[in-house]
Amino acid sequence: MKKLFLILFALIAFPLAMLSQEHNTVEFDYDEAGNRTLRHTIYLLTTIIKEGAITDTLQNHETTNPNPADEVTIDDIVVRIYPNPTMGRFTVSLDNLSETDQVSCSLYTLTGQLISQGQIINNETVMDVQDRENGTYLFKLAINSETTTWKVIKR
Repeated sequence: MKKLFLILFALIAFPLAMLSQEHNTVEFDYDEAGNRTLRHTIYLLTTIIKEGAITDTLQNHETTNPNPADEVTIDDIVVRIYPNPTMGRFTVSLDNLSETDQVSCSLYTLTGQLISQGQIINNETVMDVQDRENGTYLFKLAINSETTTWKVIKR
């Protein structure tokens, strides 16, 4: 009975242990001063499609340091834009935003060509520039009567 239990345990536990082992890769980007500015985590996900068939897919997730360098305060609203540089999506975080605040944003090329514009009504908004070429863009943020412009780098 003990042997049967051990054999069944090994037959169940071994395949589960093999599937649960993920091989993730972490890459870091640094600025000129040697400070870490960006962390890329590449996850390898294993998916069982049919019994016996296994496929692997890569997912690239980007995160930044917990204290982003791109932070300013406008009318008591703390504005953070991260990750910058970005691989395709960046987050505009607005702390202390009230319902009466009027917030609009625009994205321009360096030559001044308008790419997109809109209103921001949430505390966190994700901007998608994945379909744009790699390079530097100007992100203009207007809060009530004050305007600020950010350089956003897409890699």
